[in-house]
Amino acid sequence: MRGYLRRNKSLMVGLLILVFLILFTVTGLFIVDPKHAFPLSVRSKQPPGLLDFAIENWPGKLPLGSDFFGRDMYAAMVRGLWQTAL
Repeated sequence: MRGYLRRNKSLMVGLLILVFLILFTVTGLFIVDPKHAFPLSVRSKQPPGLLDFAIENWPGKLPLGSDFFGRDMYAAMVRGLWQTAL
């Protein structure tokens, strides 16, 4: 099996992407508050706070920011990926 994966690079890349998406979803389910994925639960148009190390923003409340409707983009991605996987 390992020899087949080494010869077939596209299969290895696809499996790595799949494993990353599964880990992203599973860890996100424990970290993210799912109600932030719905409109008007947070302030709208917030900039990404991923690299914002200010004390008042620690830990970053919105690591990917929010959209026009006030949805946390990270929470929406985790929730959407989980629903797609099911």
